[in-house]
Amino acid sequence: MASADIRIKRLYLDREFARLDVISYLMEQSFVSAIAIPKKGDRMKSLLIGKKSYKTTYTMRSPKYGSVEFPLWIACRYSKGNNGKHGTERLPFAVIGDCRSPIVADEYTHRFGIESSYRLMNQARAMTSSRDAARRLLLVGIAFMLVNLWVYLKWFAVIVSRRRGTHFEVRSFPLALFCDFISDEVKKKHGFRSSIKL
Repeated sequence: MASADIRIKRLYLDREFARLDVISYLMEQSFVSAIAIPKKGDRMKSLLIGKKSYKTTYTMRSPKYGSVEFPLWIACRYSKGNNGKHGTERLPFAVIGDCRSPIVADEYTHRFGIESSYRLMNQARAMTSSRDAARRLLLVGIAFMLVNLWVYLKWFAVIVSRRRGTHFEVRSFPLALFCDFISDEVKKKHGFRSSIKL
């Protein structure tokens, strides 16, 4: 990454990475890392109090790796009925690095936009058994282009429907349907075989 002049500004990790060895490694790095911490154990649960975000320290112990102390942010946000939850939600994060302001929950949740994009991309990606990395990467690039085109078409349909005084139901045009349209056109142009003679 250094040879390609790529620098990490911030690293966001899931709860699965909330391990002592991972945290110890990240504490030696120069970039800021934010790791969601599981709400387990009496010590952790005792910190999930109040209605305002605050910073404290937390010690994680492991029989294999010993112990490590790191900064812990308790980010508070209002659930607003998300996932059937209401009231104040308290989210613990290990925030490692030179971070002068707290890593709030809203900033961390932006990372899920990336995960959603990859899930959508997998719906549009052509499958292959080829081990050619360039070919596989090409299929990934095409899939992302299709997803972006699908998003643009939905946006365009919404704008047009508003100008006409009608209502376009976004749910009526899922990505799977769009991919079916593309697949049908490819089959018409290049032909399609439903079976292979052995």
